[in-house]
Amino acid sequence: MAMSKRLPIKSGMASQFVIHKTDGSRYTRNGFNTMWSKARSEARLKTGLPLDFTFHDIKAKGISDLDGELHEKQRVSGHKSASQTARYDRKTDIVPAVDGFNDRKKGG
Repeated sequence: MAMSKRLPIKSGMASQFVIHKTDGSRYTRNGFNTMWSKARSEARLKTGLPLDFTFHDIKAKGISDLDGELHEKQRVSGHKSASQTARYDRKTDIVPAVDGFNDRKKGG
């Protein structure tokens, strides 16, 4: 949130949008996609990484990284149904290995 407050905005302007244009208005879908594509291309050049994810994937990552039960993640994400949140929750459960491999890794 602190970074969003440093986004450029004209003097005396305020915005209800976290990501906004300098006049405080929202980006259109095409305008945002253009800005996202440009930022991703610049990051690819700087890092050498493929960065082949979409902006929407960040929401799934955020939900997946949250600790807690599905209903808690639903409340934070703002989804109307738990089934919608479940589609975004991509965290995989860690299960014990059949041969006890996980125990050996811990020194057991």
